[in-house]
Amino acid sequence: MKTLSIPNAPGPVSALCFGTAGFGGERIPEERAFALLDLWRELGGILVDTANVYGRWVDGTNLGERIIGRWLASRGKRALTVATKCCHYDAKAPQVSRVREDCARRDIEESLSALGLDALDVCWLHRDDPAVPVAEIVGFCERLRDEGLIRSYGFSNWTADRLSAAWALCREKGYRGLMGVQNRHAAPVPSEAALAAGDPTLVGFSGAQAAFHRETGIAELPFSALGQGAFVRMARAGAETRNGRLVSVRDEAALGGDFARTWLSERNLRRYERMADFCAGSGMDMTAACVAFHTSRDYPDIPVAATSEPAHLRRLAAACDETLPAALIAAVEAL
Repeated sequence: MKTLSIPNAPGPVSALCFGTAGFGGERIPEERAFALLDLWRELGGILVDTANVYGRWVDGTNLGERIIGRWLASRGKRALTVATKCCHYDAKAPQVSRVREDCARRDIEESLSALGLDALDVCWLHRDDPAVPVAEIVGFCERLRDEGLIRSYGFSNWTADRLSAAWALCREKGYRGLMGVQNRHAAPVPSEAALAAGDPTLVGFSGAQAAFHRETGIAELPFSALGQGAFVRMARAGAETRNGRLVSVRDEAALGGDFARTWLSERNLRRYERMADFCAGSGMDMTAACVAFHTSRDYPDIPVAATSEPAHLRRLAAACDETLPAALIAAVEAL
């Protein structure tokens, strides 16, 4: 797998980041998680994504980090580069912001203990709080870095204007800790109704964010980077679309119910049609096309992708060698 050198990162990173939110759940118990991490390293993967909140819905603890920590203890602490997140809201009080220095410190100390590390390679702020000045947030991130608790940091679910303000401050002060942005971004886009019914603290990709990355060289590491496999599922179901309409489908049951409400909007069907036409003409499969939608950009875009299946992980890694035309990416983004 290709590797990249990006500004302010603690070292080279793989062109794809392995997402581990499912670790500890029914589909990925610890034994399977270990096997997937072993395979990821074998494939040339460097970067894995986790969070202090991952696994709390299973047993009330940061189970995902604990599993990775046990794997690192058995394989070597530097076997992979781990990016984790802090300051997610408490599920029991989602209206209460935790984007504060004391919360960050508490989460980071717990994460370091679970992972068995002396410092976090990358620490993302899992959410933003627009009521807190950007200077205050960047300031405590830099203090955490100066103290050696983290090596670099990034922002997840931040708007482009807040990102630009953070970057301007970093340049003014000579700070060198900011290495990436993690917002929702994929070729498939959920319907407006699905977004309205979802978590209002999540932030999606925008043209202004793309301009930010091109101007600064700061990397994008999008979550939900394959759109929950929506286009792959549509392709497997034999979906045929025309002008934003679903004209035929071989397996109607696969695209019904919640899937239809989330993914069969006119906008998304138009995007799918563009991608499917390219795949039909090029011979590229839809999984590879959805990965290349990120990795073919003119700025560092390292998609975060998750799977519970070794064969699928191999396909994801291989997809990093594919290239999508810039004109196609622009056309899909314009819809």
